[in-house]
Amino acid sequence: MTIGGYVYGGHVFGNGNANNNKVTISSSTDSASSVSSTSPRVSAPAPSSSSSNDERIKGHVFGGCVDGKGDAENNEVTITNTTVGLNINGGCVFGNGDAENNEVTITSATVDVTVFGGFVNGNGDAKNNKFTINGGRIGKNVFGGFVYGNNKGNATGNTVTISGTPKFRADRILCGGIGANNESDAFTGNTLVIKETKAITVRGISNFENYEFYLPQDLKAQEPILIARDGGCSWDKSKPSGDDHGDYSDPCPLKLSKTNITVCPKEAIIEKGTKYTLICSLQGFDEISKECKPKSTGPVVYEWDLEIVDNKDLETTKDLVVTLAQKSIAPATEALCKGHGTGILLANDGLDCILKTMEES
Repeated sequence: MTIGGYVYGGHVFGNGNANNNKVTISSSTDSASSVSSTSPRVSAPAPSSSSSNDERIKGHVFGGCVDGKGDAENNEVTITNTTVGLNINGGCVFGNGDAENNEVTITSATVDVTVFGGFVNGNGDAKNNKFTINGGRIGKNVFGGFVYGNNKGNATGNTVTISGTPKFRADRILCGGIGANNESDAFTGNTLVIKETKAITVRGISNFENYEFYLPQDLKAQEPILIARDGGCSWDKSKPSGDDHGDYSDPCPLKLSKTNITVCPKEAIIEKGTKYTLICSLQGFDEISKECKPKSTGPVVYEWDLEIVDNKDLETTKDLVVTLAQKSIAPATEALCKGHGTGILLANDGLDCILKTMEES
């Protein structure tokens, strides 16, 4: 199946909102494919199925889009086992309005283009949008939120989640948000989540206040989870270039001075002193703030020491390394296990086993 035009979940010309639309594009293993859309206004311009082996969307894909005045909120785009040739937008506004709470999910798909969780070209904010990739390949840049215009629009609260074994082009960037101008907030609440994968190589990583690392079980100490060739390279909108509204900024240290880092190990028991490399930056890092002390949440609380060290193999390259400093049972877990009598006997035995193992390690 090949679709040559654009795909919209909902599209408004003029005044109105494009909200609560869903676009699902998928191709199964038997080469059958489908495009579906749920929208109060517009359906996706495609047949429900096809037997063609060319599973490609040649145009842009929009969950919800407003050309005028209105918001694009709560839209979803899901793409599976398909190739998309132009940009993907969870929700976008060309005019006045916010792109908020939109989601883009890609699973085992090839995306040759830029992905926006939320996009505004005009007056408004791109906030609380989500992009998730589970395997597949991304050929261009990823923006949680992007505001292009002359207003003070913010791009905050956006989340980018990476899991599986996706491939990114090494000359592209991961960016939590791009604001309308230098006075805009394109940092607060933006979160990068890495779930049980490693060796994700990109050009630059920027504008994330929060980093969450869910460590893969087979991770070795010297294996970086993220590799940033140009460090904190971001996007400069003063260099117009085609549909992406700008060009890459210069290489620079990856900024950590105001970030929060969470580290969650896969293994139940980890020895004190165990080290992991979270990020390898060929341009180094700025300083680590005192508030940037990673902790883990869950039944076992892991406390980590965070440091920037010289890479042993590459000159001028720095590694962000965590070392397990302390571990303890979370108070809520201990109270649950010990406060409910025989009904929690098994859990209590498990707790004693964990505590004993902690004391020995």
